[in-house]
Amino acid sequence: MLFRSLGVLSPRKDNPKLSWICCEGMTQLPKALEKGLDCLRHTKIDLIRIGPGGKVWMIRDESGGWHYGHTLVLAIPAPQALVLLDGSFPHQMVSLKESLLRIQYRPTLTLLAKINRRKYAQLNLKPEGTIETLIENGEKGLKDSEGALTIHMNEKFSRKHFESNEAEILAEVTILFKKKYKIEFTSVELKKWRYSQVVQ
Repeated sequence: MLFRSLGVLSPRKDNPKLSWICCEGMTQLPKALEKGLDCLRHTKIDLIRIGPGGKVWMIRDESGGWHYGHTLVLAIPAPQALVLLDGSFPHQMVSLKESLLRIQYRPTLTLLAKINRRKYAQLNLKPEGTIETLIENGEKGLKDSEGALTIHMNEKFSRKHFESNEAEILAEVTILFKKKYKIEFTSVELKKWRYSQVVQ
């Protein structure tokens, strides 16, 4: 297995059968994959072309520069891939575009919070109500993450509040957490995942 051979993945401590994690954090895997490659960061691709003979992919960035390769991987959400393919091949790849159109996502509002672990020695982090999943990151096996919580709100709450003001969302969840779990955050930040999970 390619990803396991990179030596950065470990089974989750709380549920080894559920999934694998990168103990150093979510950027550890792409950093391992990019070794030996020329990586362009903060570069938006706006056009794809197939080179002479059909053996070379040509991609153009928004500044007009061209890049070439023998393999093309579109590791982006289906709606974004569809826009790029429609603009690049308006009359081709019809079946692929139809498949992309059928993919539906749900959004998720995620809070990354920190708590004083000395103050809350015993934690009861059973998710309930509008909180879909709730875990202390150290329980998954992430390094140096004691007192760091990942809180995923459920689909109904996420859809309802996705376009809401960030301060309003943080205030509502902070009050909810204090009421349900008797816990106060020392810090909290909000992440909005528009294409969080595939639902169809």
